[in-house]
Amino acid sequence: MNTSDYDSKITEILSDNSVYKKVNKDPTSKVLTETKLLINKYSSKLNLDIKSLVPSCSKPPKLYGLPKIHKQDVPLRPIVSQIDSPTYKLAKFLSKILSPLRGHTKSFVKDSYQFVNDIKHLKLTDNDIMVSFDVQSLFTNLPVLDCIEIVRGKLKDNKMPIEYAELLKHCLTSGYLMWKDEFYIQVDGVAMGSPVSPVVADIFMEDFEVRALRSPTIRPLIYKCYVDDTFTILNKNKTSAFLNHLNSINNKIQFTIELEANNSLAFLDILVIRNPDNTLGHTVYRKPTHTDRYLNGKSHHHPVQLATIGKSLLQRAQHLCDADHLEAELQHVRRALTINNLPLPRQH
Repeated sequence: MNTSDYDSKITEILSDNSVYKKVNKDPTSKVLTETKLLINKYSSKLNLDIKSLVPSCSKPPKLYGLPKIHKQDVPLRPIVSQIDSPTYKLAKFLSKILSPLRGHTKSFVKDSYQFVNDIKHLKLTDNDIMVSFDVQSLFTNLPVLDCIEIVRGKLKDNKMPIEYAELLKHCLTSGYLMWKDEFYIQVDGVAMGSPVSPVVADIFMEDFEVRALRSPTIRPLIYKCYVDDTFTILNKNKTSAFLNHLNSINNKIQFTIELEANNSLAFLDILVIRNPDNTLGHTVYRKPTHTDRYLNGKSHHHPVQLATIGKSLLQRAQHLCDADHLEAELQHVRRALTINNLPLPRQH
């Protein structure tokens, strides 16, 4: 990508005044002072060690963009590198504390392996259709105050100290970034790059889905979610109504829709296939931009590292493919390993 194109796309991202506001002064010193004061305030109640939760030499978070090369016009995904920022260590600490609060709903998907187990016994009807709903820019659109209230409620339910919510509030509401020596405050949403952001996003979306699935008029056969991606099986005539229902719950959380095509639909790294008898098959999915490029076997890496590549690809094939698609995936893996001069793993 040309530097000028990259810069203009970053500038366009920062021009959204509902998310970012330019400021004249580096907020690092102010945020660092507030962070120390807050940690000291709750240190005895929560047994906090300020030295382990505050960086010794704070730096402003830096914005950069990752190109989404699989999308039209190659938009950028904004990432805010938080390492050594005033709240980085505190956010990392909170991510460990809050992680157990997520993953307790029927829609939660831990990984691809769990998802395959959840769908392999399903059988559709001729009136059913596979649908994927995707949240538009989830992290920058997360309503921060709503997230904090949801976390506060879960802390109470789990009899955990409510003060963690105050620490979280500080991490989420003190967000700022630097781009080309200029500083911007993040007005709303959370930064992709903060250790606690994925945990907060999961907790918020689980609460969102519980409310969404209370609808008495539309009952999906299955509704599975991994952060901002969902896999749903609905009646063909109710897809638009369900999309409208999702988009009516919170005006900041808006979904796009993708319907199955050619009797298949991708979710995570799995291609779900509708068989002629309406059962579901599954195999590994790769985006059109995938290149089968891995570490080259002739590169200067430890043999164990190189051998692990083939083992992981083999394991993924064996766990994600049904019997009808396994051999084709194994052949693909063998070709990819050969091209990259990597050893072929032993099959068990």
